[in-house]
Amino acid sequence: MDFEIIEHRTKHQNLTGDILEFFKAKGVDISVYNSKWLKVIHRKIKDRKGIGFGMAASQINKRWPTVKWIELARKVIADSDEKIILLPGQSEKEIEEARLVIKDVGKKRFKLITNESVENIALQIGELKCFVSNDTGFLHMATAIGVPTIGLYISTNAEIWSPYDKTNFFALQNSFITKCPDQKPHCGNCFHYYDVCPAIAKYGDDIDPDEVYKIISRQLVY
Repeated sequence: MDFEIIEHRTKHQNLTGDILEFFKAKGVDISVYNSKWLKVIHRKIKDRKGIGFGMAASQINKRWPTVKWIELARKVIADSDEKIILLPGQSEKEIEEARLVIKDVGKKRFKLITNESVENIALQIGELKCFVSNDTGFLHMATAIGVPTIGLYISTNAEIWSPYDKTNFFALQNSFITKCPDQKPHCGNCFHYYDVCPAIAKYGDDIDPDEVYKIISRQLVY
């Protein structure tokens, strides 16, 4: 891809779209591209159960604060009969954050998934009624399966990093990233990708657990 063009655009574009255009320009047939390539493992509506929390993210900047996961979990427990399935990734810090959610809310309606294969994780995501996730691999896996998915974009730009197919996908964007002084032009993140984003450090995020739960609740009626 020509990053000289990307960096001088006047409007953000989705990364998957750029990749598809790159393949097309190289003579690759993109008509066979299927964004829901894992849909075969998605359970029938009547068999779906549980709300997934994708708490993993390779960079701390991309993780929704634990206190907000706790607040969201309390709403799910109070207003529905659904079990919450936590997918925190493999790092000790991520697993610790997931355990804090369970400790604060109570373990009765939780399932913690760690140290499982990608295949088993995909199968369990395929059973869910809804999946809430940081901007990470689990999010894209859920959308490829066809599970209604809510993406939390804390330090990255949803216009660029959200799934190409928006069917049953809901992006919630932290508006404070516009205040970051070190944004990479049209790349959807800042130069502090692997350390602390100045905007996140100063302002945090304004994604409201109430707003997330409103979207979840709409998926529970099916």
